[in-house]
Amino acid sequence: MLALEGQGLSKTYSGVTVVRDIDIAVEPGRIRAVIGENGAGKSTLMKMLTGIVQPSAGSIRCNGESVAFQTPGDAMSAGVGIVHQELQIVPTLSVADNLMLVAGDAIPKTWRGSPSERTFVNAQLKRVGLDVKPTTLAANLSAAQAQLLEIAKALALDSRVLIFDEPTSALPPNDVERLLALVEGLRDDGHAILYISHHLNEIKRIADDITVLRDGQLVGHYPCADLSTDDMIHLMVDRPVALYGNMLPDHGEDEVLRVEGLTSEHVANIGFSLRKGEIIGFAGLIGSGMHDAAQTLVGEQKWLRGSVSVNGKPVRLRSPAQAAEAGIVIVPEERKIQAILPDMSVQENFHIGRHGAFRDNGLLSPKAMRSKAEDLVKIFKVRLASLNQPISTLSGGNQQKVVVARCVQSDPEVLILSEPTRGVDVGAKDDIHQLVLDLAKAGTAVIVISSEMDEVLALSHKVAVFSAGEMVGLLPREDATPQNVMKLATPKTKDVTDDRAA
Repeated sequence: MLALEGQGLSKTYSGVTVVRDIDIAVEPGRIRAVIGENGAGKSTLMKMLTGIVQPSAGSIRCNGESVAFQTPGDAMSAGVGIVHQELQIVPTLSVADNLMLVAGDAIPKTWRGSPSERTFVNAQLKRVGLDVKPTTLAANLSAAQAQLLEIAKALALDSRVLIFDEPTSALPPNDVERLLALVEGLRDDGHAILYISHHLNEIKRIADDITVLRDGQLVGHYPCADLSTDDMIHLMVDRPVALYGNMLPDHGEDEVLRVEGLTSEHVANIGFSLRKGEIIGFAGLIGSGMHDAAQTLVGEQKWLRGSVSVNGKPVRLRSPAQAAEAGIVIVPEERKIQAILPDMSVQENFHIGRHGAFRDNGLLSPKAMRSKAEDLVKIFKVRLASLNQPISTLSGGNQQKVVVARCVQSDPEVLILSEPTRGVDVGAKDDIHQLVLDLAKAGTAVIVISSEMDEVLALSHKVAVFSAGEMVGLLPREDATPQNVMKLATPKTKDVTDDRAA
């Protein structure tokens, strides 16, 4: 009997289908890996299987019975647990208290604070090999220990189906090996396991079966033994790349930016040069360091070593404000948190930090501000009812256009666009892509950071690839294929021998 089965699962948000008609099942005593690029639909699928979100279509069966999980608690009660990539641990509570939070009604209330509770907690910690005192504050755990506590929480309710979402992404090699051995042990104990990871060597080591997703749809189910890591990469990315690359403008020869060996606490060995009108893309998987690289370049993360020069002049940047003064301006990744003032008008958001440009004899000129805002609306094709409406009432794509317009007003030497089309509709996406090309054609050097590989490849003269917190390659356009990028971006874990095949 199948431990967990999804049939025809689909999920639609605001009319956009992000997962379409996926069938998936896992058996007791087997590990099914689920792989795909960022945005392939893996996380949404897992959320549907665990009650975090409800399917727009399709059905779920658990141990042969139809279920309709309305909450994660419903899934846990049915024996389906998930170990999140973003750990769900309360740092101000002890290890024991974190465990007891999820145990709920699974243990008698009379156990609370009793020797029986201590016995239960110690048994759960021993089960996952977490060698710490139950009274240890969760905030004091290492990344590996916190991951083991997360697994112990899932097992505390005797979950027979376990879903692991990138469980080794923050672990050093020795701890990765311990965790993989634990997952294999759980499989051997009869648990049904769904395992999401970008570490393809890990998957070859532990998986029995592999499910491949691409663009929210099912590519297929395969025995792990039938796929090499190259086969997996091909299945994940085998699709045509957009045609924007054919429209890339020629760039100049004058070097605008040179970065050599730049390193912060979170990313190492950033190195490249950028010429006038040239576009470089930053590519990598989740947690690769490509976003940290952008934050490091503008001084948001402290430089440990390395150098940066703008127009041949060395600069030492300690904040985004200093970077802007030096000619490097960033459109940040989190638009709603970092880039707009949601309750203020569109006009005010166009001019945040730029009121000095609209003063006449020390007095602010509302007429000049409005005239400039009207010009920007036309140039950047912002769709709106009124300049006075709160920017929060615009669509995500139009909010992004306002942010880009504000940044471009300062005429930067280098414009960094971090996830420029995240959460925008197709029409706005095309507008923003064309804007990037227009900026480059006008001579602005551009850095595009995106989790969508097609976007990076379509808009870039060359691609810097990041993996495991380090820049690992710089590909010229002719070599920047999806397969080559994925080979570099896939973390290089130690090859392991599948003992079961011996």
